[in-house]
Amino acid sequence: MIVKLIKNKFFILFLIILDIILVLLGKKLFLNISFLNYIFIIFLLHILLIFIIFQFVFKIPIINIKKIKNAKIIKEKVKKLNKDELYVKPLKIDTFDKSGSLTHPSILYFENGFNGYKYYLSYTPYDNNNVELENPCIAVSNDGINFITPNGLKNPLLKIIKRRKPNTFYNDPFLMYTDKLELWYRYTIEGEELINDVYRICSKDGIKWSKPEKMISSDGSCYMSLSIAKKDELYYMYYFDMDYKFNLRTSKDLKKWSEEIELNIENFNEGIWHGEVRYYSNEKIFEVFFLSKNYKLYLATSKDGKNFSNLKLIKPYYNPKENFYKNQKAYKSSVLRIKNEVYFYIPFQITKFRFFTTKKVFYKKWTLTLTKINKKSVEKIMSI
Repeated sequence: MIVKLIKNKFFILFLIILDIILVLLGKKLFLNISFLNYIFIIFLLHILLIFIIFQFVFKIPIINIKKIKNAKIIKEKVKKLNKDELYVKPLKIDTFDKSGSLTHPSILYFENGFNGYKYYLSYTPYDNNNVELENPCIAVSNDGINFITPNGLKNPLLKIIKRRKPNTFYNDPFLMYTDKLELWYRYTIEGEELINDVYRICSKDGIKWSKPEKMISSDGSCYMSLSIAKKDELYYMYYFDMDYKFNLRTSKDLKKWSEEIELNIENFNEGIWHGEVRYYSNEKIFEVFFLSKNYKLYLATSKDGKNFSNLKLIKPYYNPKENFYKNQKAYKSSVLRIKNEVYFYIPFQITKFRFFTTKKVFYKKWTLTLTKINKKSVEKIMSI
């Protein structure tokens, strides 16, 4: 928006005329003051004008009151944590595009490790919302905090697509484990006819991955932010669509799928944008960690995989070091339950304003964060 205004001759002319008016007005109002004082007053008027334009026209907070309030809230929350707990800790993960900007996490935990690591994370780089970078990647860790690319693996897992007309990309990865690692994802073509094919790749060691296997051909359904859960001998495929609906199809063999049914969550009617569903066999419950169309995070559970209830609002606060940003918002996230601890992997988009650049003035940076707390503290720390 600002770039277009700066390149607009009429906008430049408007600024020049406004500047002349300020100077002429200043001469009439401040006749009896020295020239230096007059220049100083004009300078202050210019600063005030810039403040008004940025604060109220472009909605870029020069004085970020929200940031100040958030800092106080975070400080109070951190006071309630135990020594081994973390609150919205930014994670540094190297991405193949060198930006470290990533989103759409999907996390797995192996108590006894899997090929030397306990945590396996899938994600897609998405620096400045560039769809060309959306391509499933893997990172591993033994503490859930410090992630690396395992030796022998080269990210991304799929061949890079460089096609912008129409946009073509791999997106929304979901990581699961059966007798092997399985990574499910969408292949999307945003042409005149929207194509969303569902694929998976598999690995016995997390290093060598199979060739892509098409699981579902585009059939009109969106299959956005899909998740696969298995209970007994039945597979549950959850996904969302552009109408903010939460959908389910089931299969016994991953070939023949049931008809799509729309699911509801008790006491929730905002509409869902993205989410992730896991089945915890030890507790015999399904849990969905989802993002509403208003970019709020929620948890809900189900015993049968169809009727979800026990809705909880998850409200993390993130205060990045950057002082200038238009907004910040959480996105599709992933959750782990390990004994008495809950790990929330939540990415935040920070829209920063860059004063001196030949590139885009508004820059969207994605940062993955971790909140690690005792499960008894989830409501006290995350829902207030």
